Amino acid sequence: MPLQQRLLAVKQEADVLRAHSVAKSDAKKRLNPAEQLAEFYRFFPKREVLADSMAKLYDAAAQQTLNLDQGEYRLAQERDTRLARYEIVLPVKGGYMQVRKFIAQVLTDLPSLALESIAFNRQKIGEPTVDAQLRFSLYLAAE
Repeated sequence: MPLQQRLLAVKQEADVLRAHSVAKSDAKKRLNPAEQLAEFYRFFPKREVLADSMAKLYDAAAQQTLNLDQGEYRLAQERDTRLARYEIVLPVKGGYMQVRKFIAQVLTDLPSLALESIAFNRQKIGEPTVDAQLRFSLYLAAE
């Protein structure tokens, strides 16, 4: 396909996406505050999918051939909220790029997952592997 045709196709696709985005934005503007809040809470997965979410996290680590040592997990339910937070602390050992790709993949695969902190440690300057401690929070619907 010639360059001019590809550019035209890309422009047309961008126009369609822009129109869809505007229509979606207009629909959200018509919602009252209670409906907007309800829509916000619908974004978060229910607790029943916690096992599936953890499977995705471990699958992503396996794809990057990362060694996940024993992690720490804690479910925290804040009072007067409709969200629960599943705190995940993972010691990870592997290549720096593998760790970065793992983080990018799990944040993409699990939209309600947040990377809270990360700490890197390398025993020697030239060593190819790093020890990292990753702290995630997975937000879930409390109901």
